[in-house]
Amino acid sequence: MKIWICFWTYAPLHQWHLDVIMRAKKENDKCIVFVSWYDGDRWDKYGLTLSKRYRLVKKFFENDESILVFSINDTALWLDNSWSDDNRKIRVSNAYAKLYEQQLYGEITWYVSEESYKDSIDKTIKTIDMNGKVENHPTILMDRSESPISWTECRENPIKNRNKIAYPFHGHLSHNILVVWTASEWKTTLVQDIAKYFWLVYSEEYWRLAMEKNLKTDGDLTCKDFVDFLNWQYLLNRSKIDSKENTGIFISDTDNLITLMYAKRYTTMKELCEENSSEFPVTPLEYETVLKPLAIALQKWIKWDKIFFLTPNANFVDDGTRCMLQASMEERKKNEEILVDLLKEFNLMDKVEFLTGWSYYENFCKVRKYIKTILSHK
Repeated sequence: MKIWICFWTYAPLHQWHLDVIMRAKKENDKCIVFVSWYDGDRWDKYGLTLSKRYRLVKKFFENDESILVFSINDTALWLDNSWSDDNRKIRVSNAYAKLYEQQLYGEITWYVSEESYKDSIDKTIKTIDMNGKVENHPTILMDRSESPISWTECRENPIKNRNKIAYPFHGHLSHNILVVWTASEWKTTLVQDIAKYFWLVYSEEYWRLAMEKNLKTDGDLTCKDFVDFLNWQYLLNRSKIDSKENTGIFISDTDNLITLMYAKRYTTMKELCEENSSEFPVTPLEYETVLKPLAIALQKWIKWDKIFFLTPNANFVDDGTRCMLQASMEERKKNEEILVDLLKEFNLMDKVEFLTGWSYYENFCKVRKYIKTILSHK
């Protein structure tokens, strides 16, 4: 049996990887794809943990019987994440062990991308006792000139290189824009108009859609409702980011921070309660032990590159579901303070740009200019 080993981090899987893998599957009986590196590596901040990369690559090749995907975790092997000879020997030995578990024996060819790696792999293989199970194990240095794309280029300019990146990774390299507000600041109109202008995928404010569908007002809400809002808003945003319709920039009408802002405000608004009731719509205990931890957990899985904050300027709109107790500018400023505090607490203030324009078009132009700048880097 002829076996090729393709050993990379796959952060992300891109066109040059596929050049090698497609050649390997045609010229050999099996192509073995090893997804490697360690827990907490530099790609974690893109949501591309080692386990996530392994699942995405495995999913991508799931219907191809000539390609097998495995994972090698340096952390599990107690390695120090360097490219020392000792570490490389352990990695190579572990790779062979996984092949033997699958009863894959024969001529094994290693692919490498740099001359130094070839020399190191050749040296390492000679030190490993393979018990006669490997007939031959050449190391081949591949030519990258036809597809010189690298993970660095994918990371630095994912929009330009989008057609060179495997689609399961697109959502993790999406440029995500969030628009936040307190209420009645033309946020939804702004997001929809920007999405139409640039042909972007966008998400809506889930909790308002749910309240309209279920004929609820703010006074009807409970902690369970807020749990549902947090979960479904996350799922809505995530599905839009990961969709094939996402061309590289995603803009969101809202985020869990908005839901959390209202939940926190309602812990102190007894006016929403029924007469003679001692309970708030959301209690401080529910907020601290249920809603806030859930929002923190969900927030880890969506990366915001830019946050536009619409400050209170416009007149409050009574749509029949909103709590009119928050209609005054004084109350809306209180919500604004809560939202700013949450942005600080979630370490997102460095992403925030305040839109203080008194006209809708002025704010529209600022968002449009920002996106044009992003697209000009293509």
